[in-house]
Amino acid sequence: MKAFPFVVLPDGLLPLAKVEVPPVGHVLSCGTLKELLKYPERRTQRTCAAGERSVSSAWSWHTGDFARWGNSTTLADMLSKATTVGEYLAGLPPERRKELATVRAAVKRALPKGYTEMLQNGMISYVVPLKLFPEGYLGKKDVPLPCVSLAAHNTFCALYLMNVYGSPELEHWFRAAYAQSGKKLDMGKSCVRFKSAADLALDVVCEAITRTPASDFIARYIAARAGTRTATRSPRPTPKASTKKRK
Repeated sequence: MKAFPFVVLPDGLLPLAKVEVPPVGHVLSCGTLKELLKYPERRTQRTCAAGERSVSSAWSWHTGDFARWGNSTTLADMLSKATTVGEYLAGLPPERRKELATVRAAVKRALPKGYTEMLQNGMISYVVPLKLFPEGYLGKKDVPLPCVSLAAHNTFCALYLMNVYGSPELEHWFRAAYAQSGKKLDMGKSCVRFKSAADLALDVVCEAITRTPASDFIARYIAARAGTRTATRSPRPTPKASTKKRK
């Protein structure tokens, strides 16, 4: 068993002092992770069958929670030890590096002014810098707001298009344009999975990115955050009038 400093659950990224999970090469299901946390005594008893599914890394852009579960990667694979984009690419197998580099170059060409490239959450990310949006992602003033991310996982690569996920209009256009391209779209909420750059309708992906100026993305994010706060506030219960007759 190997210890990780945190574990991912539908409720969010939950920091833990020590959580024992199976070593690299094993995958965990959502139920397994819940069980490990709810019943600490089972952490050394529970083993994972090779066929169990693992956690996905797509998150809800306005709550910050990892909100989707699917056929993705192991917990350890979600984390990269690289601290720069160059280190991240250098650490990939040659073929995976080649495919990711092709998509990265296309994304950078399509990116409107205002965004900057950095390594964020173990992925190559294109973010709104803090000088343009000092409030930061989820109110964290040291975390730039991510718009697009690119990552290599164990069995596939992925583009995380938070700009598409955060805009129903853009998502409608994106899915329609992708269908017209003749390429198969393997997409969750924001995650577009691919094994090679040739699998992608790169022109559609790049057009979706070009259609998202930084100012528009910031405004959309602020509106989504405001809507989430309003929706999560529970109204105070109205006191019921007493029906008892006074003596």
